[in-house]
Amino acid sequence: MKYLLLPVFLLICITACKKDNNTITDGASLPKQLNYLTGHWKSYASYYSFGGEPVWKPTENITYLTFNADGGYTNTGNSTYDHFELRATDVDTTLRIYKKGQQSDTAVFFISINENTLVLASRMCIEGCGDKYLREH
Repeated sequence: MKYLLLPVFLLICITACKKDNNTITDGASLPKQLNYLTGHWKSYASYYSFGGEPVWKPTENITYLTFNADGGYTNTGNSTYDHFELRATDVDTTLRIYKKGQQSDTAVFFISINENTLVLASRMCIEGCGDKYLREH
């Protein structure tokens, strides 16, 4: 009997699975390269999930980020960090933001960039959290 139920159980599991299509970008993604990241960005939306589907909500406290070509970084909401790097791995490219005068204490984000939108998703959130920024011209 248990040998009969095993294929039925496996069939149910396989058919119940579906591929997630949870993209966090708006429009066509650009390569995660310095020339696309540099510039001024204004926050406009945030998401946080407690286990369900993440929902974007308007930002309550607007912050401005600046990424310079020389690796300099400013954030009007947090002056603890002052420089950054894009670090490519086998899986993805991450944005690492460093504390002033240090190379070890970092904030690490998964990034998504398109022409006018930057999404920073923190690696620290288990269920997912992130912020969207609009390019300032």
